[in-house]
Amino acid sequence: MGEQICGGFYFWEGWKSWVEILFLFLTNNKIKPVEDKIIDWLNKTGYPLELWTESILSKNSFIVTNSTLYKDAENDIFREIDLKATRTWATEEYDIVFALELIIECKKSDKPFILLCNEDSENKQISIGSYYGLSDPIIAMLLNNSNTKIELPQESNAGFKLIQGFVNGDETINKATNALIKSYNDARNNEFEFIQHYIDDNYNSIILPILVIDAPFFELKTNINNELKLKKIESGILNISTNLSKYYPEPFEIPIVTKLGFIELMNKIQKFGDQNIEFLIQNPTLNISNFKNVNLAVKEIEETNN
Repeated sequence: MGEQICGGFYFWEGWKSWVEILFLFLTNNKIKPVEDKIIDWLNKTGYPLELWTESILSKNSFIVTNSTLYKDAENDIFREIDLKATRTWATEEYDIVFALELIIECKKSDKPFILLCNEDSENKQISIGSYYGLSDPIIAMLLNNSNTKIELPQESNAGFKLIQGFVNGDETINKATNALIKSYNDARNNEFEFIQHYIDDNYNSIILPILVIDAPFFELKTNINNELKLKKIESGILNISTNLSKYYPEPFEIPIVTKLGFIELMNKIQKFGDQNIEFLIQNPTLNISNFKNVNLAVKEIEETNN
């Protein structure tokens, strides 16, 4: 009788076995809570890296702003940058202030990032001031200071291009570098207006863009036999040319650090800040508050350099 219903008794027996298997699975295995599903999804995004980076910055006395907006001057619209962080060094009387503002993009991936380097491209330091021009007088002033370079955490090179392995196209990298360049340009313009407005206050600042990655990181070179040499690194410098200046292309350096490299970079920045506030204290005649306006400051510094 069972074989004649719905194609036969064996059909019913087979269906019953699947019901039993499903019942055993549901009774012996808890269904994953939605919270766990959200955590699994978040761990595949860059949000945990942003929160981790914010935590490290806060522990190093930076005031951090998440997901802040900058104006894209090219398209005249506002866009988002992952993090902005500011730390100040000052005298006890607070009559001399040195501030460092970090503009940070965070990228997480299971795909490796690869920095393409020339054979002779060794550069262990971030050359602060190399892409700021003379429109920012504090940068021009600090060019006379031997402490205007931040050492990278590890021996690494300055590369001319950053790529990502096992992906088609450079969209992720281009988006990150463009955001850093444009947000830096917006911050520099705002800083210029800030300094002009508070010219009587001895407030000196530097803006530094950084790309933080949670991914395998390598540098690629070729030897004299044109053989590829791949080396795992924790930090490097992307050296590219931009048109931030209205008159000439400017070299633009973007430090790239892994999570380990970022922690070590914070120690370098502490030393950098200590050295530069000491320099400002020892060289009061170069302080910006001695000038009537920014243009005179730039002129005076140019004459000093010459």
